[in-house]
Amino acid sequence: LEAADKRLRAAEQARTAAQERYELGSADIVELQNAIRDYVDAASQQVRARYELVFQKERIDYNVGRLSPTDPLLGQSAAQ
Repeated sequence: LEAADKRLRAAEQARTAAQERYELGSADIVELQNAIRDYVDAASQQVRARYELVFQKERIDYNVGRLSPTDPLLGQSAAQ
């Protein structure tokens, strides 16, 4: 998760720098679009990493008996 956070911060800085260079005329639209794409990819990976962390914690809780099959976090299908 820490790596995903760092990647997102770096991508945000790169996107901001590309935007500034584009506005000054020293970067083209392709460079700006690539920086935006990299930022969106990093944000998406961060969301996936956070989801995976929560999912794995819940899975551990279930496997060690701290979470029952009827727990709302597991959803209705798990209780059936």
